[in-house]
Amino acid sequence: MNKRHKRTAIRLDINDLLHPKSPTPKYNSQETLDAVAEIKTLDEEIEAYLRSNYPGIKNGMMGFCHFYWAAKKSILSNKYGIEWFSPAEENPNALYD
Repeated sequence: MNKRHKRTAIRLDINDLLHPKSPTPKYNSQETLDAVAEIKTLDEEIEAYLRSNYPGIKNGMMGFCHFYWAAKKSILSNKYGIEWFSPAEENPNALYD
């Protein structure tokens, strides 16, 4: 059998093309927000994480918020066991710089 002539059927639904599904937003519960607010040293921990992992990144730079949120998410998950969603995860159709 000649594999060059093998065809794969692709099924397209016109509704999927006209109305693509956007990602399902995730939301932080009030319990999560309260737990995060209780961590008084979180900002310092995030700054230390950014300094050690991304030495050239500075607040105010284009895209800084994504580094900040990634650091916050990592610290909250690994150190405190808190699943926190960034604003980008909560608002999947919004663009952040």
